[in-house]
Amino acid sequence: MDISVLLPKQVWEVWEIMENKTLSGGQGEVHKLKRKSDGIIGCCKVIHEEHIQSKERRYRMQQEVNALKLLQGAGTPNIIQDNADDWDKNDIPLYAITEWIDGPTLTKYVNGKPKSLDIALSIVNALLTTLDKCHQAGIYHRDIKPDNIILSNKKFEEPILIDFGMAWSHPSNEGLQEFQTNAGQEIGNRFFRLPEYAPGSHLHNPCSDVTMALGILIYIITGQAPRILLDPQGKKPHEALFQKIPQDVIFDSRWQRLQRVFNVGFQYEVSLRYTSANELKIAIATLQPKDKDVDKVADALAKVNLIRESNIIQRLENFQEQALRAMNCFFQTFMTSIHEISFQGGGQGPTIIEQGFTVQAYLLISRKDCNEPQVYFANRICFEANSFKALYCVDNNWYDYYNGPLSDAESLIEEVEASTTPILEKILNIYSEKLQIIQKHPKLL
Repeated sequence: MDISVLLPKQVWEVWEIMENKTLSGGQGEVHKLKRKSDGIIGCCKVIHEEHIQSKERRYRMQQEVNALKLLQGAGTPNIIQDNADDWDKNDIPLYAITEWIDGPTLTKYVNGKPKSLDIALSIVNALLTTLDKCHQAGIYHRDIKPDNIILSNKKFEEPILIDFGMAWSHPSNEGLQEFQTNAGQEIGNRFFRLPEYAPGSHLHNPCSDVTMALGILIYIITGQAPRILLDPQGKKPHEALFQKIPQDVIFDSRWQRLQRVFNVGFQYEVSLRYTSANELKIAIATLQPKDKDVDKVADALAKVNLIRESNIIQRLENFQEQALRAMNCFFQTFMTSIHEISFQGGGQGPTIIEQGFTVQAYLLISRKDCNEPQVYFANRICFEANSFKALYCVDNNWYDYYNGPLSDAESLIEEVEASTTPILEKILNIYSEKLQIIQKHPKLL
């Protein structure tokens, strides 16, 4: 394929071919380019000439480009230039230029020779971080193999996952369902065949990517591809390849627990495996056996911190911090206000409740030096449906007073603090009603 003729002239106004050598994959050919303005090296993928008229192939390439754009270089190549939006115009050859990743593929790095357990765990742990981001974005790679992993600058902690040509994501349009993989077609790869990718049993599940990542781990420590989940003797990959595992790995204190990780991750039934990349990361992070020399509290804290590093928990903690800030501002203003009118409040200050999705404070309000009558009061901020919701309760009656976006904490703080006056008015009215009841008590007549 002569891409200098195939691609539009605006590409060659910006780029020039560095090497005539091309690499060919299932979806297209790959060429190494250089940007004229700054010397940036690019990797240009062009749809195969015989696939230019194929709607399915064009749609898949568009999906691959969109997936990389969505991930924004999170362990994946950055998109620099493309024409994927023209996927529905059969007369235009599709191309995408990504950053060029320097470094060997995992295939070339391992080259059939086992590597240390530390190196294997470092690579797979980083790969799982990338997969977690993919899955949170609704993207399943489905073609994880050593050829599709590049060790950026030969650093084990920076593997780059490439080739999303077989990736699955929710179709952007219901009318595009026709381009989904045919049920009679096998997907995945020969590096590690999974039963859920067999013809007639396609399953869109992040577990499959996680299982293939575990296949990468056994590959690095043995130098051999796992090939299948269960061999004819019913052995899982780590059992079938046991003779290839180096002695220093078997005698490592982590090996016993690693076998358990393999036993779970290589279950034939998808529902019995690790359900997410983060779950496997946690299992790998706790491989060190708990003995007298291990600080058990430190192990537990490491697990907690690992979970807290997830995007969802970090977002939740950020919302909690903003809600606590708003509630503390209210509390300070409110307590000052009731003290100025010779009232007092006893109860509980701002506290996180309901599995972390609500911040609440409550008080029993009465006059100073007189505990009766009392008015029960609670103030609450909840996170729901991507918004903050603030409400208060006076004597078991709840009132909504704010609903706004999670991204606007300053408006929340302003509204919560401003609610002091109407809330205090409501409390005093209830307090007056209770005083009137006492006033009419028979003992005072």
